[in-house]
Amino acid sequence: MKNKLIGVLLVVLSGCSAYNITYQKTPGTDFSKYRTYAWLPPDSSVGKFVNKKYINDRVMYYTNINLSKKGMRVDTKKPDALFNFYTYTVDKVEYQYNPPPASVSFGFGGPGYYMGYAAPLAPAIVTPLTYREGTLVLEMYDAGSKDLVWKGIVTKAL
Repeated sequence: MKNKLIGVLLVVLSGCSAYNITYQKTPGTDFSKYRTYAWLPPDSSVGKFVNKKYINDRVMYYTNINLSKKGMRVDTKKPDALFNFYTYTVDKVEYQYNPPPASVSFGFGGPGYYMGYAAPLAPAIVTPLTYREGTLVLEMYDAGSKDLVWKGIVTKAL
């Protein structure tokens, strides 16, 4: 079942070039008992996405397709599992270090020792790169106990 959920996250973001996927599961959970599921109402996304309804519809659509391929089906009356998801974005800064194009150096040595010095001819250039990182969190709850049994997180620089 955990591979099913990881697969769902992969397919949901299959158009992304570089993303980071992590998951957590409750130890000792028997995932084979989950055959039906229902969606909890999506949490309001707290990110800066322009069209949240479009994103919510796509996440549910692709998740439904992939869970059905794995033998799970939607049951809104008496589901075994409940799914929830939310998205958010964070503005981040990464610094790119560009060493100087040239330096001057000298050194001397003898048997068993060496001494040297190098000095740049120009200062290094540090460039701040700002970007937005988007995150999708998919959660699976046991419908009977309401306990969180699995959580998948996908992040990607947008």
